[in-house]
Order: sequence, then C-alpha cells, then structure tokens
Amino acid sequence: MGDQFLIRDVFSAQVVEKMAHDIEAVYPQFDKKGFLESLLSGLGDQTYSERKEAITNALIRFLPTDYKKSVQLLLQVTPAPYEGDPTSDMVGRFYVSTFTAYISSQGMEYFEVSTQALYEMTKSFSSEWDIRPFLLEYPKKTLALLKKWAKDKNMHVRRLVSEGSRPNLPWGKKLKFVDQDPKGTTLPLLNLLQDDKAEYVRRSVANHLNDLAKNNADLVVQVLTEWKEKNLTSDKERMINHALRTLIKQGHQGALALIGFGSDFQVDISIQTLTERVKWGGLFEFDFTISNKLPKEQKLLVDYIIGFQKKDGSINNKVFKLKKIVLPANNSMSIQKSFSFKPISTRVYYPGAHHFQVQINGKIVIKREFMLLKS
Repeated sequence: MGDQFLIRDVFSAQVVEKMAHDIEAVYPQFDKKGFLESLLSGLGDQTYSERKEAITNALIRFLPTDYKKSVQLLLQVTPAPYEGDPTSDMVGRFYVSTFTAYISSQGMEYFEVSTQALYEMTKSFSSEWDIRPFLLEYPKKTLALLKKWAKDKNMHVRRLVSEGSRPNLPWGKKLKFVDQDPKGTTLPLLNLLQDDKAEYVRRSVANHLNDLAKNNADLVVQVLTEWKEKNLTSDKERMINHALRTLIKQGHQGALALIGFGSDFQVDISIQTLTERVKWGGLFEFDFTISNKLPKEQKLLVDYIIGFQKKDGSINNKVFKLKKIVLPANNSMSIQKSFSFKPISTRVYYPGAHHFQVQINGKIVIKREFMLLKS
C-alpha cells in the first residue's frame, strides 16, 4: 500500500475490473463493458460509501434478475475462505462487501438463501454489516440462526455471530433492540463465545460488550463477574479488560473492582510541576508524586484527564492512560508526562481555560486549571 492510499481505494478501478473479469468467466452473458462503463467514469470523485453503493447498484443492474441465480454466481467468484486471522489480507477483499450488500438489498424475501450466502461469504471477508438488516427484519429467526452459528467450526462464522449483532457496529445500522434487551437478545450468544479458542472471536465479544456497557454498565460488569468466577484464564482476563475499557476510563467502580483496582486506596499526592500557561502549539507538562500511606502494597490505575475548551466555551473531558502500578508499602513514585497542543487533524484546540485532573482507581485526586494562550 502506498503512502497515498485512502480507504476508498479498496474499490479502485483495478478492483472493479477484476470483479467484472471474474463474473464474466462464470457468466458469459454478463455485460462486462456496460458494467465497467457505468462505474469507471465516476469512480475518481466518489467517497468510500459512494463507490460501494455504486458497485452494489451495478451488480443489481447487470446480474440476472433471478435472485437465486445471481447469488450462486457471486458465490462462485467469492475468494477462497481465509485459512487464519484475516488482518493481513483484508484490503484486497473489501469488494466482497458489495456482494453481501447485494444480498441485503435484494434478498430480504429469501431468508434461507440469503443467510446461507452470508454464512459462506463471511468465511472469505465478513458479512457483519449485511446480517444486520435480517436481524432488524427477522430478529427472533436470525438470533436463533446466530445461536446455531456460534458453535460453527469456522472462526469467521463464530465472529460474525458477535460482530454482526453488536448494537453499535461502526458503519453498520444501529440495533437498538439489542441495547434495550441484552439478556433477551445477544448475551446468550456471547455466553457461548466467552471461551472461544480464537483471539479474533474473543476480541469481537469484548467489543460487543463494550458497546452494551454504554447503556447497560452494571449488567455488563455482572456478566463479566460471573464469567470470571466460572473460569478465569489469561485469555479471558485479557478479554474482560478490553470489554471494560470504556467503563474503566469513566471510573466505573464495579468495572475497576473486577480488574483488581479497589476504591479504598490511601495515598498522598504532591505536585512538583504543572504548566499554568501553555503557548499555542506548545507543551502542557506535569510532574507529581504518589506516596503510599499504608503498610501494605496498593494496586493503582492512574489516568489523567484534560478538559478541552470548546468553541462555545464548554469543556469536553478526555481521559488518557498513564500507568498501572503496584506501589510498595510506605513507598513513593514520581510520574511525569507532557501533552502537546500542536495542531492535529483529529482535534481542534481553542484558547482559554482548560481543566486538568488526575484519576486513581476511578476517583479524582487532583483538579487544576491551566490556560492555553492564543496563537
């Protein structure tokens, strides 16, 4: 991939030409010329979403009107199933998402044919975005099918069970009914996958739980507590930490207690350095010492929070990770850090009062204010 590669380039002219060549090879009546002419002239100015939609619409236009026949043609030109984790070979297969989009666009009335095609295609890329319309249209029927797939021998199918049913999948339709009733929808599926042998699947389970935690925090902590008590392994511990990442940043006491950071810590905090006036594009620096007041070691999760000034004068807090430490009895540790206010594309800075806080095991122990000066 070159330095100028953009996500929309997964649908490049070369990819479209390959698709057309492959389809023509199994379907000689295919209007390859018409297919290419309908796409290539406008491709250059289109975004990722526009390119994907255009290709999907071209498939609808130029494939046979017999839906079942078209599905079989697409299955014939779908790449061979992954042999392992797909992370090293995803970019070249993104075009399969137009096949799955064709299915969710044209095949809602053909539940068995369509879901079986998604089952096969997910082994070669992912059907996570296009199983979702079926979950919305046929929730009970699709959840029952996913429960069956959760025991499939193929890890990409098992991952689809978790990833495809996430309430807030990036680029996917929201599944509000999952968020509103996790116990009656996807938690039974995740329960089947909690000890999956594939890290690829377990990470999806963690991401799904992280989604659910935004509106069902206590329930997620309860579920993970039960899973931990039932069978704790290093793999599960890693999955639990990833699932709780948002709650941990938010200082949720139940989540922190589950990973061993209690709220009953006792420490002294002394500030050595704290930049009070930061030049535009300069560094905000801080240095503080944590002293253990107890005659026993303490496990501490230390974060810092910057409250950024917004255009309207309000404050937007952002949590940044600092350290996980085990502080010996009657001992101290110094922590130094700096934050750059050099302009970046992902965040806009505004001059004025900013807030700085240090959070230990979810509790705020330092609150200060500093000024970001005008350029």
